[in-house]
Amino acid sequence: TLTPENYILLSKVQQAIRTFDSPELTIEGHTDSTGALEMNNHLSQQRAEAVSTYLIDKANVEAKRIRQEPFQIKPAPNGDSGFVELSLSVE
Repeated sequence: TLTPENYILLSKVQQAIRTFDSPELTIEGHTDSTGALEMNNHLSQQRAEAVSTYLIDKANVEAKRIRQEPFQIKPAPNGDSGFVELSLSVE
């Protein structure tokens, strides 16, 4: 589920997409290492799909330009298992 903070960052992503004129995008779903591997895999896939769907629906990005990379384990700060982060990397 996307949060209000995520929408702020996704607005910046939309600006970057306009700046770079239809770039290829890789969306990575991240989880921490807390919990079962299967559950984390499912959660990371859901996160990647939520961002991809937003970009397709709101930023008019063609689905063929988006590649999803689910299940990238990323340590949570201070052991916070509820931590969710959306980060932007433009290459």
